[in-house]
Amino acid sequence: MYIQGGKKAFTFIEIVFVIVILGLASSIGARVISNAYSGYIKSVNLNTLNSSLEVVVDQISKRLESRIKGSVIARNLAGDFLPLATSISTHNYTTIEWIGSFYEGLLGEDNISGFVVPNWSGFIDINSTSTNKSSKTIHSPLSKLTNINSMITNILGSDLSVDSTNKLGFIFRTNTKDFNSSWGWNYDDFNHSSVHIVNINSDEIFEFNDTTQIENIFERYDLSWSAYAISIEGDTDNFDLYLHYNYRPWLGERYTDGEKSILAKNVSTFRVYQGGSTIRLKVCLNDDNKTDVGSRVGFCKEKVIL
Repeated sequence: MYIQGGKKAFTFIEIVFVIVILGLASSIGARVISNAYSGYIKSVNLNTLNSSLEVVVDQISKRLESRIKGSVIARNLAGDFLPLATSISTHNYTTIEWIGSFYEGLLGEDNISGFVVPNWSGFIDINSTSTNKSSKTIHSPLSKLTNINSMITNILGSDLSVDSTNKLGFIFRTNTKDFNSSWGWNYDDFNHSSVHIVNINSDEIFEFNDTTQIENIFERYDLSWSAYAISIEGDTDNFDLYLHYNYRPWLGERYTDGEKSILAKNVSTFRVYQGGSTIRLKVCLNDDNKTDVGSRVGFCKEKVIL
């Protein structure tokens, strides 16, 4: 007997067809979600890599901006020092070094009356009775030299602070200084003529403490408590970049004697060359295959430092 109005059931073929469609849809959906997530991870890694590169280049350039011009040198793997290359394609060194001007001390500190007084003014009063080549004393007006130790301690922390006694580097500003052993870069040669060792007598008086004969006194000077170095360590195409500080080559100290902090990992290119009085810098970082594209992905950044 045939009964009209009853509900017709799904056939087996229809059920199988629906299951296949649902499987294909879920498979495609899972693939879309997976690709979207993978793309997101790659984008995050690349943005992080690019941001890290910006920070590294900024850190290096900020340090080089306060360099004493003419003091920048390079070293090869054997440790011999070389002039900086004049072309970015020339690169046969693993380390660059320079003497840093005590920039933070030049900016000074607020005193009680609301005026900013530099810890060292950078100027010498040639006509002062306290400026005497024979007695090796220098009068630096508008300075607050007795604050220097405390300021270096604030920069480094008490564990790494530097006692300025017999350690400060004093450099007359002239146009004749260039890289050579007179900067004190030759570790075994302490007869340097560019960097003088001084003690602080009072807020405005330096006294030279080295045996170097002072032939000429100039009105402008730089003060330094540290040299700096950037070195590469690791494979030639994927190395780490380090900053060295808190060492004084004019006292026979090497950059390996100072403090060391890492600037970047997975560096594929580090190039520094000199054009006139400017320094040109190029750094490339790679992701070390973290973006999973079958090969390293990287970014490069160049900067000119006056």
